[in-house]
Amino acid sequence: MLKPIKKEVSCYNGQDDGRIKGGYSVDKGNRFKSEMQSNSIKIKPMKKVIITTGDVQNVIGIGDRQARNIIGKIREYYKKEKHQLITVQEFCEYYGVKYDDICSKLL
Repeated sequence: MLKPIKKEVSCYNGQDDGRIKGGYSVDKGNRFKSEMQSNSIKIKPMKKVIITTGDVQNVIGIGDRQARNIIGKIREYYKKEKHQLITVQEFCEYYGVKYDDICSKLL
């Protein structure tokens, strides 16, 4: 909710200079609140499509070198070239795990 208009302390020197800050109050640690924030559309977070070595490290709990080897084995299994990326779906099929279980670990 927006707070009523009131005088605010200047951002520069910490003293009251009598100005009104954009018609909205300022909360400590936050930027100015606007009407757009209260009426904004909720956007669903996107699911990750591509899996990286960092993701493999987090999901399996291994080191960087092992994660790169796993990505290489998956790339070889699916006959992909070096510049082609590995998807989360391919990773799940290769290891026989559920897609939803992996996605929950990635986000």
